[in-house]
Amino acid sequence: MLRWSLQRKLEADPSCSVSLIGLLVKELKKRPEMIQKTQSFSHVIPVLHTLYSVVIESGVMIPTSLFQTAYDRLMKLLILPSPYSTVAHSTMRSIKMEITTP
Repeated sequence: MLRWSLQRKLEADPSCSVSLIGLLVKELKKRPEMIQKTQSFSHVIPVLHTLYSVVIESGVMIPTSLFQTAYDRLMKLLILPSPYSTVAHSTMRSIKMEITTP
């Protein structure tokens, strides 16, 4: 549900992508603590896919510091089991490519 509402908000106002990325990075900051307590990884992938779509579809320049924060959060998710770390790695690679060639 989160993904669709954020995607509609991004389509309506592309300039809000910076705040949406910040929101998703904060959500990813919460995930490692939740994962350690419950060992549930299922909520990580939708957040990663939403982050990926917001970064790729954004039409405005996103600050390098926000990209770096998102990149650091994704690096910490690489300790998850295989399917989840693979999605995190793919998202991280796409974000890094977006930094170098927007």
